[in-house]
Amino acid sequence: MRIVGRDKLDEFFTRMARAILKNDIYWIENDIGGGINNHLAWHKMMLACLGAFYDRKDLIEYALHGRRGLISLLDEGMVDDGLWCESSLNYHFTAIVPMVYLAQALRNIGCAEDLYKITTPAGRNIRQTYDSMFGVLFPDGSVPPIGDAYARRMKLADEFTYLYAYKAYRDPRYAWLLKKADHKRPEMLFIGIDTKQAISPKITSRLYEEHGYAFLRDRADEDYWDSDGWCAFLTFDKSGVHCNQDKLSLMLFGRGKLLIPDVEAKATVPHAFSAKVQQQLNRSALSQNTVMIDNRDQRGVGEVLTLVEFRDGIDEKSVTAADLKGLLYEGVRQCRTVAVTSDYVLDVFQIAAHTEHDIKWIIHTIGTPDSQRSSIELRPGQGKLPGPGSWLRGFRTATTDDAFRLEWSENAVKFAMTMAACPNTKLITCGYPATDEPNCPTIPMLLIERKAATTVYAAVYQAARRQLEDIQVEQLEGMDDRLVFRVSGSWGRGEHFLPRLR
Repeated sequence: MRIVGRDKLDEFFTRMARAILKNDIYWIENDIGGGINNHLAWHKMMLACLGAFYDRKDLIEYALHGRRGLISLLDEGMVDDGLWCESSLNYHFTAIVPMVYLAQALRNIGCAEDLYKITTPAGRNIRQTYDSMFGVLFPDGSVPPIGDAYARRMKLADEFTYLYAYKAYRDPRYAWLLKKADHKRPEMLFIGIDTKQAISPKITSRLYEEHGYAFLRDRADEDYWDSDGWCAFLTFDKSGVHCNQDKLSLMLFGRGKLLIPDVEAKATVPHAFSAKVQQQLNRSALSQNTVMIDNRDQRGVGEVLTLVEFRDGIDEKSVTAADLKGLLYEGVRQCRTVAVTSDYVLDVFQIAAHTEHDIKWIIHTIGTPDSQRSSIELRPGQGKLPGPGSWLRGFRTATTDDAFRLEWSENAVKFAMTMAACPNTKLITCGYPATDEPNCPTIPMLLIERKAATTVYAAVYQAARRQLEDIQVEQLEGMDDRLVFRVSGSWGRGEHFLPRLR
């Protein structure tokens, strides 16, 4: 029996298929979005689903095996052990979800090609995309908001397609994740997820050389999840789709909080990607925890920066990454080392140029500007910084030749940064806007300015649910290829030998 209105439905789907195919070809021929991006996966999903509905095997073939089809997207779009390439971990599943939707549809019609089981010529498959995300998580299961994240803090347990991944692969780690979700989805009743057999993922410090990510963790496996442990995340990625000016930027998680976050002001307009605040502020170096030269943003780079050293020792985990070619700022070489111990985190940033520059070392922290405490007096200062700095407000400044310390607090957690002495150092504190609305709440932000050709910033971070003790950090006489720093506290003295920027 012919369904009333079926002709109009068929005409609509025909127009839609032609429009999507035309758009897909345009994106491919013009390398829109860098040539490999999540939009292509959505194009292919819709065309293949129409092929499944109308028994058009040619559409399914095109979507899977055609130019920039899903098989080649998996092959070329995945890096390291299965992470998506778009320079934003929040975008990881944006490309994977349409593949899973299609995989389910093809299974439902009994298609001979099972997208869940297909392995590409390079050995890639959908399962790797689900497994790989366990390695990038903070202890609370949250995903680092690297690149375009639109001020969103995402937990992996919120990714609903792990339901379908569990159904396809029956991995007990997926059950562990679903068990942790704040909101249990009703599909769990029908898929038959056995959370009693859930197993937490194995985890330790990790290096992702293709993506340019390093994670330093002072705890592993069961001792890591939902703990007070440290996780330091350093990025030295290339400038891909959805990247920000965040090279050699640090995020630090500890005591259950993202203590040094990569921040963005939340856009209140419907299309956040093209929002004024996204273009002007969120992608700028001022929104990252890195170094800014002469009040300019970093230049985009088409290659991963240099990994100098990665160590996963028993008492210390450390990583050093560098821009040895002056890619980010012409004529300026940079090197950052982060060392994690159980008691503190040491952060050393080296800058070297032939001429003097205005150098600003930047971090954003927990709490509110009112929660900030400083060992030196800060006075109301300059009204704004150039360019994206016009979004910032509440400036206070101080100048010192000595070591200094700042503290912030949020709920029961206290966080402190101690900076080693350096002559002619200027502190600038201010508020970073939480949204793009006037008079919105602000996030504490610290800039440490020096005018120099070469300099070294050496900071030590502490966090606890109690009063933090004062500590000392000092640079000792080093060797030709190593800088030496000593950190002293009630635990004793720790000495750190770090690669010297040459």
